[in-house]
Amino acid sequence: MSTIELKKELHKIIDEGDSNFVKSFYEIVKDFINKTENSKMIQESEEDIEAGRIHSLVEVKNILKNWKE
Repeated sequence: MSTIELKKELHKIIDEGDSNFVKSFYEIVKDFINKTENSKMIQESEEDIEAGRIHSLVEVKNILKNWKE
């Protein structure tokens, strides 16, 4: 099934669904998007750690202190 066909089918499913279904479907999609974004951030963080792009607790405290000023 092509992307266009999938989108049409999803629109049809949503249009025909009751409010409870639409709300549940929305929550499932939002959760999926959030998990995907979180997985990407975790992967990037692991790459930073492996490459040595890290800060000590003291450095982070100083960075935050400077942001407040």
